[in-house]
Amino acid sequence: MKRFKYPPFLVLFGLIVQSLLSAYFPLYIFDYFPLILSIAFIFIGLCSIVFLLDVFKKKETAILPDGDPEVLLTQGPYSFSRNPIYLSMTVILIGSSMLYNCLSVFIIPILFAVLVKIIWIDYEEAKLKKIFGEEYLNYKKKTRRWI
Repeated sequence: MKRFKYPPFLVLFGLIVQSLLSAYFPLYIFDYFPLILSIAFIFIGLCSIVFLLDVFKKKETAILPDGDPEVLLTQGPYSFSRNPIYLSMTVILIGSSMLYNCLSVFIIPILFAVLVKIIWIDYEEAKLKKIFGEEYLNYKKKTRRWI
């Protein structure tokens, strides 16, 4: 099966769908989240991704889901989450949801997390198990998937 390679495009699609849901199907409008909180979530998510991409570059290992990693990343953010980039993408979508202040858009970060697990995480974890064996299994036992 040909696998879609670029998770950021799913984030972009999610942002577009959030905009459409907000405009045409807001479900329930509320004003709970201050603008600064929404911006903070988006900013933290974006900065985390930039930082994590630099980690991949410094370790000279594959960043794309279909690439073969040469190093098992277990330090820094990877000591708290096995998937900090996907977590950061989800944080961006949560921040965007807070920006719209309507209930219907909050389904998008949830759907994103489910799709990421189905499309990429399961595939990547099987590959990591195959490449790194017991080292990966030990890491997986002590480190949560998300947070």
